[in-house]
Amino acid sequence: MSAKKAAPKVTPKSPAPGLNPGPCAADLPAQLGMPSNSAEITQAQQALQQSEEQFQTLFESSPDAIIVSTDAGIIHAINLQAERLFGYSRAELLGQVIEHLIPARFLHSHTEQRQNYLQDPHPRAMGEGRDLLAKRKDGSEFPVDISLSPITMAKGLMVISTIRDISNRKQLEQRLAQHREQLETLVEERTQELQRAMQSLLISQEALTQSEAKATLSTLVASVTHELNTPISNCVLTASTLQALTLEFQAVVAGGQLKRSDLSTFIAAIDSASELLQRGLLRAQELLQSFKQVAADQASEQRRSFDLADTLKEVLASIAPSLKKFPQRISLDIPTGIQMDSFPGALGQVVINLVNNAYLHGFENQSEGAVSIGAEVLGEQVKLQIADNGVGMAKEHLGKLFEPYFSTKIGKGGTGLGMAIVRNLTTKTLGGTIAVQSTPGSGTSFTICLPLVAPDKPLS
Repeated sequence: MSAKKAAPKVTPKSPAPGLNPGPCAADLPAQLGMPSNSAEITQAQQALQQSEEQFQTLFESSPDAIIVSTDAGIIHAINLQAERLFGYSRAELLGQVIEHLIPARFLHSHTEQRQNYLQDPHPRAMGEGRDLLAKRKDGSEFPVDISLSPITMAKGLMVISTIRDISNRKQLEQRLAQHREQLETLVEERTQELQRAMQSLLISQEALTQSEAKATLSTLVASVTHELNTPISNCVLTASTLQALTLEFQAVVAGGQLKRSDLSTFIAAIDSASELLQRGLLRAQELLQSFKQVAADQASEQRRSFDLADTLKEVLASIAPSLKKFPQRISLDIPTGIQMDSFPGALGQVVINLVNNAYLHGFENQSEGAVSIGAEVLGEQVKLQIADNGVGMAKEHLGKLFEPYFSTKIGKGGTGLGMAIVRNLTTKTLGGTIAVQSTPGSGTSFTICLPLVAPDKPLS
């Protein structure tokens, strides 16, 4: 190739602090085969200067610390963020060994990769390090994420180290871990309380099974199960949602895209989930404690023939002492001679619960009133009517009256199980039906139709 005419030498502007652009710009034409005329050289120099200025702007404005070092680890250039992060001036770091700043074990693990790059210099990342400890000028250590990338320059292989301070992220992760630990402790405590309450429920269930109240056992267990289903389901849903949020958060962390707002949002979700779990578990605990406090009448399984009028007189006599403090009175209008072959204990409990319901709800804030009990035979059945002239019930309450744990007096002496027990005994033990009519201000009336001869076995 014929030698080209030598270009006149032009002194370039000073490069960015700490950076050496390599050969003089005046020698570029001969090295790169560029045209040697003055206009083209000037244009090339201007383009080179513009490129250097753009690189310098990007280099200095990076939010991460950037250190350019030789293959041997000698610092060749640093940006402003690196000065701020490590506490050194640029002059103090240039020419020093980068191992003063970055853990040597991390750098040494990439020696082989750097050698491979020398043999096959294609663009690639040499490695990443997470949660490493870097060291400042004052000797303090702080957590960083580091990535290394090789670059070939005029002076040979150089390594660009990009360093990100993750102190804030680590602090937020620590707070998150504390929240998670507190949540796990709370869930464990509430779970133990729930297990103890469930054990108490099982003991009570066993006691009821062996007692004369077997006829009401299925209703009580079903009631507790039904009421516990809502808070427990809410807790399960909250836990599954929390698990999904945790997996999403882990994915963001693993992808290196974590932002402060991501952690703040996740911590807020943890707080909200903790509150939901605590509220649900407390509700379950309250329901179980309420069950333990239920003092339901015991239903007798003994079957015999009896006169309806005589039996109900005995029932009313047994509760008369507790009703003397009330101004309201009970009237019984049942003709003698109505013989039944049934369960007087279950029938007595139905009547007691309905009378108590009238006194508790029907006569609230009333100084007078009456409950009437009457009966008549209709073929093979007896129709028993228990009515009061109290305040009556709202229409929306009638549809829920026989639901377990429905009561307008929950927390004021009512358990919400009395009417559920009445329906269970009437329909399953006695083999009959029960209906209710009520008008606000005009009282409430229950109509119970029972067979004179009860079924051999309780209906399921």
